[in-house]
Amino acid sequence: MSKIYDRLTCCDLYDSDTDGLPDVFETAGMKLPTGEIIFTETDKPDSDDDGLLDGEEIAYTINDGYVKFKLVSNPTLADSDGDGLEDIEDPLIMKYGISERLSYGHKDSLYREIDNQIKSDFNWIMENKNIGYYSTSRCIEILYEYDELITELSNKYFLPKAAIQSILLRELRCYDIRDDAADLFVISQFNYLHSLDEYNSLDWWQKLFVSPPYVPFPYIEDTSVGYGQIKAETAIYADNWAKDNKLIVGEKYNYDDWKDRERVWKKLKYDNEYNIEMVALVLMHGVSDIGFGNKYWKYNDSQIKKLLAKYNGDDNYGDEVYRCYLIFDKYN
Repeated sequence: MSKIYDRLTCCDLYDSDTDGLPDVFETAGMKLPTGEIIFTETDKPDSDDDGLLDGEEIAYTINDGYVKFKLVSNPTLADSDGDGLEDIEDPLIMKYGISERLSYGHKDSLYREIDNQIKSDFNWIMENKNIGYYSTSRCIEILYEYDELITELSNKYFLPKAAIQSILLRELRCYDIRDDAADLFVISQFNYLHSLDEYNSLDWWQKLFVSPPYVPFPYIEDTSVGYGQIKAETAIYADNWAKDNKLIVGEKYNYDDWKDRERVWKKLKYDNEYNIEMVALVLMHGVSDIGFGNKYWKYNDSQIKKLLAKYNGDDNYGDEVYRCYLIFDKYN
């Protein structure tokens, strides 16, 4: 291979398929800094049929007769990083998935932009200074704490990372004492159901000495809970949909079975990682029936707004969260 690179002339650089790579490089092989040698076809400008010319996927420079090659993407593989997205549509051609981790160096500027956006859009929060357990800065801290998980979920489901982040920001910022109060009623309902289960398991003569448990008032069987403020019902529908579509595995839940409902509700409340993953699944489930398809990373602005709106069922919610989405999207 090395001999043909010893002395290059203009005649050596003929490119018969006009793909940006001279024939001599394609036939002799292009040695990368890693030691790997890439061969491509001289009569086919797109060797891997991915829509990119071979010369767009591998670059070269000639200095003082020396040739250096740089791999932009693999011209022999339509999907260079093996993530299921062809190179021509992949935002991160040489890295699995569509998202990268947030940089800590950008945290202060991200916070300032988000804080200004919240003050502009979430006026009803600002009117009551006591609303919300979490300040905007604490919300940003939480998103950084779970950034590895959020990035992993984005790459696992090919869902724009900013969609998960902006939903979490909005729900975290609005979480307050009223949510905790509602949760206590749900816990009271589950305690009652456990007591009722125990009572019903008694023999008839034992029941003569034990009073049946009192039905709590108010009787509330479900509330929005956890970082993403998700109801058990919503989570169960999204979870079952994901299992039907082989996105996750496991037994399906039945909302009408209070023990399933309790299991999911408590996971949403006490398992932050589960709750955050459910944010992603709820978003995808929400748009699964409106014909947008599952190429979420290619959604246009109106589709992203609808995706976000489906989380809450309100177009105003989608517009409001979308403006924070745009900020997060700059930093991912």
